[in-house]
Amino acid sequence: MENLQEQMRGVLISVAGGKLLLPNTTVSEIITYAAPESVPDKPEWYLGAIRWKGYRLPLVSISSMVGWAQPASASGAKVAILKALSGEAKLPYFAVITQGFPRLVNITSEQLIDDPEHVNEYYYSAYLENDAVSVPNLGSIERQIIEQL
Repeated sequence: MENLQEQMRGVLISVAGGKLLLPNTTVSEIITYAAPESVPDKPEWYLGAIRWKGYRLPLVSISSMVGWAQPASASGAKVAILKALSGEAKLPYFAVITQGFPRLVNITSEQLIDDPEHVNEYYYSAYLENDAVSVPNLGSIERQIIEQL
């Protein structure tokens, strides 16, 4: 019998300044971008609030939060609805602005190579085959969002 490698299904999402690699189980839905409801006195990365399935969700730019870039325009943007992992009742989900369509990927441990030189509190850097990706630290991102609620 062949040596079977453990695989994980992931979602590769393009954002301004990079690509995010998320576990498939954290992505609830991808929806078309619509201008969010304005929320005053928030940081630049907090883009506003959107309505989704009876929830009022914060829409955030992970790119702005981590200091990569602000999205140039909303043209062609999508919104990824992510399941919050914190268990915080006031944040069951949150929304992230993305560029274009996400892509499902199957990942083996040999395809994902850690890049320990480019790590911070918000993401871990890696290479998926030869493509630079960032694996978001969802716990840190959620804490930042909860502080703004």
